[in-house]
Amino acid sequence: MVSRLKRWLKKSSHIDIINVMMPLIPFLIVEILFLSVVQYKHEFHLNAPVLWEALFEKILFDAVVFWGGTMALFFVTRSRIVAFLYASFYLLVTLTDSAIYLFGNTLLQRHHLNLISWYSIGGFLSFGLVAIIAVLFLSFFLTWKTVKKMASEPLIYPLLVLISLALIVQLTQVNELMIKRSERHSKHFKDESDKHQHYLLRCHNDQIRYVRQNSLVHFIQEVAQKERPEKYKVMRTTKPFEKTIKKWNLALGTREYAPLNLKKFKRIILFANESLSLDLLAGHNPHIGAENAAFLDAPQQKSRTFDNYHTTSAPTLHGLTVALNSHPNYHAILNGKHFADSLPNILQKQGFTTVFLRGASKFYAKENIIFKNLGYQKIIAREFFEKQKIYDDFIFEWGVSDRIVFNQLIPLLKEHKDDSIFVTVLGINTHPPNGRYESERFSDYPPFPEKLKKLGKPYYFLRAIQQLDYDLQRILERMEAEGLYDEETLVIITADHACPYNSVTRHLKGFPKHNIGRIPLLFLTPAKLPPIRRHILSSQLDFAPTILHLLGEKIPQGYWGDSLFSQRKREQKIGFERKIIFYTDNKTEKRLHHRGKSDFMKLFDTVIYDSK
Repeated sequence: MVSRLKRWLKKSSHIDIINVMMPLIPFLIVEILFLSVVQYKHEFHLNAPVLWEALFEKILFDAVVFWGGTMALFFVTRSRIVAFLYASFYLLVTLTDSAIYLFGNTLLQRHHLNLISWYSIGGFLSFGLVAIIAVLFLSFFLTWKTVKKMASEPLIYPLLVLISLALIVQLTQVNELMIKRSERHSKHFKDESDKHQHYLLRCHNDQIRYVRQNSLVHFIQEVAQKERPEKYKVMRTTKPFEKTIKKWNLALGTREYAPLNLKKFKRIILFANESLSLDLLAGHNPHIGAENAAFLDAPQQKSRTFDNYHTTSAPTLHGLTVALNSHPNYHAILNGKHFADSLPNILQKQGFTTVFLRGASKFYAKENIIFKNLGYQKIIAREFFEKQKIYDDFIFEWGVSDRIVFNQLIPLLKEHKDDSIFVTVLGINTHPPNGRYESERFSDYPPFPEKLKKLGKPYYFLRAIQQLDYDLQRILERMEAEGLYDEETLVIITADHACPYNSVTRHLKGFPKHNIGRIPLLFLTPAKLPPIRRHILSSQLDFAPTILHLLGEKIPQGYWGDSLFSQRKREQKIGFERKIIFYTDNKTEKRLHHRGKSDFMKLFDTVIYDSK
């Protein structure tokens, strides 16, 4: 083969060689774009040999998958169209990874395929996404131009050389050896500072391993993988896990809380605001520099806000599932359809009418089915407002303006004035990365501090936060004026999850560089609530048991969380994202991969419930 390659090189003109290499031009454009996005998000040190070795290995392997696949299909089918379609699909998947990584810090995954709609794309329109789409079409054009110039037999020789080189690199695992060597030389730490540096090194190397994956191979693995709900066990008792529960100081099992002796609430309104991180409020993040949430940051509200309350999971569906079921593994709940002990289902059994009121489509990600299973008897969503022409000017991009959605609370509560009702309200105006600017539709919003323009990109998102804050205050004042805010009414203001670290929030000082961030939680009612310990370490797992404690109801033994009004509440938070479990208490912080085989993982994959 080597001698034939030499003869080909002697006979070939520069034009032949250029034709051989031309298919790599669109590939290199797309590959460089993806790696630029990764570098932009991670701020990897470019002087690290481990990184350069990983980049070399990735580009080499990706070139074989792209160029090798294109040429192989051409030789087998003798069809330029087939080769072009393969190359184009490869470029599409890689650029999709670039877009998702730019906004979400993750690669294309199976659940993203269920979210493809204009609603899920329109809200992210920005210069970055437009640039990626432009590169996509440029790549398609270049790919077609180069595929049309394909030669035949001679192309196989440099292709075989490239494949051989890639296989040698893959089989020797040079980069993996370098990564392990760097960790091995750092494992003998002298003090806590060295331990921290070694921990950061491991995180850094795990990120390199993750982004080194080939986009097409990763996509095929995601699509081909089978959902196996049967791996999630269902049990009626916590007894088999008593040692694990004790070791990890978890709240699971039978518990008795001191009664709060409160009058039962008839109206419970949960504002699960979209991506409302606590670090987006000036009262909790001094780096913002000027007030952007006059209502939520007012002393009366701030004194009631739990300021150490964290996201357990994201995005919206996962965050709400975790909060309403007090179980950190949303896969176990959603895939296994284990909703019997969800908060809405329990409230429904106690005589509450349960309603989900939202601005986006109820068909988004099959949520019309999932929310029904969660225990919501009625869903009022975008489709309801679209039937009424008066709302035409308030429906665009993701859906209905938050203020219109909030206003719908008034007739809903009046309709059920004599009933017990639980309403969850989810707006869309604060959807990242930039939120929505509503001053064109409503002229009464207060002016936004001009000096916040110096923040750059975060300015627009913080402005959306200010308008949400104003609308929350406005709807509470309307409820009070209509006699719908009394001692039998409990209003809860929180978020579905924290705002993810993205191309906007990365420019905001004091904002965490991860997605398991703090979110607000405060309870508003004219009734007198017990005193709170608002600095206690907690998470969304504590939401459902807290509500049931306030109502004097029994807490299911399968709940992982504790009531925030219990004086014996365990100070801990648990997060779950991208198959990594984050466990934190006042003494330790641990990260566990979901593929582990420990007793903790067996418990994590088990749903324990009381209801039949």
